Amino acid sequence: AVPAGLFPSLVVRYELHRFLCPFSGSGVNLDTRIRSGWVNPFLVRAAPRAESAEVVLEVKARGLPDLPWLAALHALGLRARSFSKYGFCVEQITGGQDY
Repeated sequence: AVPAGLFPSLVVRYELHRFLCPFSGSGVNLDTRIRSGWVNPFLVRAAPRAESAEVVLEVKARGLPDLPWLAALHALGLRARSFSKYGFCVEQITGGQDY
């Protein structure tokens, strides 16, 4: 149940692909087609759709597991950084303005 007065601002959609690393047993998530779905019209009027070409690779592990395949991804241009799917959609929809 959602508490009274609490309502969604937007829906974030993406395709999630889950894998298991054979070397470490860590879970590996690959998020693609990150985009906004429904946007609350009471918070953001005439909101454009947000869509990202970013691919998010997330490793679900305890500690720092040995992931030898990460070196190959790094050589292809993969870089570690923070990325919020929700934050991206809000930024695109609002143009960085407070809403």
